[in-house]
Amino acid sequence: MARAPVLTSRADDFPRWYQDLITKAELADNGPVCGTMVIRPYGYGLWEGMQAEMDARI
Repeated sequence: MARAPVLTSRADDFPRWYQDLITKAELADNGPVCGTMVIRPYGYGLWEGMQAEMDARI
């Protein structure tokens, strides 16, 4: 019996793949307004780290 894939294939549907990835990694949740996301603490920490690295390069 074949298992269903954990994530949507990136080649098939990039926006759905991205949404699946963010949700399954628990980096953000869907916001109360359509099309918005609420960043969770771990996701915010990653964002701050990426931002600091980019600032250092500039």
